[in-house]
Amino acid sequence: MLFSGCPWLYWSRINKCEFEDMQVVEISSRSLEILRIINCSSNGKYEVLFDTPAISVLEYHNDVAHAYSVKNLGHLSEAQLDLEVTSEQWEEDGWNYFRTIAEFVAACSHVATLSLSLNCIEAINSSGRLLPKFSSLCTLTLGDIEEKGWNLLPRLLESSPNLKVLNFERGIFEYKGYTEFMAHMTEHVPRCFSSSLYKIELEEFKWKEDDLKLVEHFLNIAKVLRQMKISSNLFSVKQLSMSRKLLMLTKHSTLREIDIQKEKTKILEFSLM
Repeated sequence: MLFSGCPWLYWSRINKCEFEDMQVVEISSRSLEILRIINCSSNGKYEVLFDTPAISVLEYHNDVAHAYSVKNLGHLSEAQLDLEVTSEQWEEDGWNYFRTIAEFVAACSHVATLSLSLNCIEAINSSGRLLPKFSSLCTLTLGDIEEKGWNLLPRLLESSPNLKVLNFERGIFEYKGYTEFMAHMTEHVPRCFSSSLYKIELEEFKWKEDDLKLVEHFLNIAKVLRQMKISSNLFSVKQLSMSRKLLMLTKHSTLREIDIQKEKTKILEFSLM
């Protein structure tokens, strides 16, 4: 049992730890509020049990365990999740491990801030599990978006009726599937786009025509959008020209502010009236 002898522990980071011959990794603490588990491994199957009623922030970047038991995560408000199925796990029973990831994400569905990696997005989409309601979710951050991500995203947004901030943290990895995503979103606009979503962040922006089409689509369906932040490592005369085109797209939108950044340094800021 981890942390049972640390009654006043507030913060912990478990990094590159080997759970040798452990069948159950029990994380139990009444005081722990911030927990980071990163790149840990095991020489066999193991279950992770959470009994952490005070925890508010969980960062979990790891190969998926065989199972997760959540006894108490009731105070959790922020979860950063990156769970990966190894090649050995895939050969053993990859689809079952996908379901394990989807179930663990569902156990965190009451959070206000959620970050999902490409691995998690692919697993949830492939698991066949129904998405829970993310009723308290205000900020959603997504890793690389590719075909399975475009397939999952409409359902994820529909399950997040009170979402306020949508962040594409790693940009768009591939565009295959995004045309179908836009068509679905036009037919079935998620509630959050009509009532609560006020900010969209697009990081690692590539300034392709498809990127601008996606921006235009969001501007057309987001009825209460006020802010958009675009970050890119690319910015030249060509991108300046495209930024003017982007500005024209906002003409009939509800947008009030656009920030364009290069390597986290603000290049352009538009205040719209």
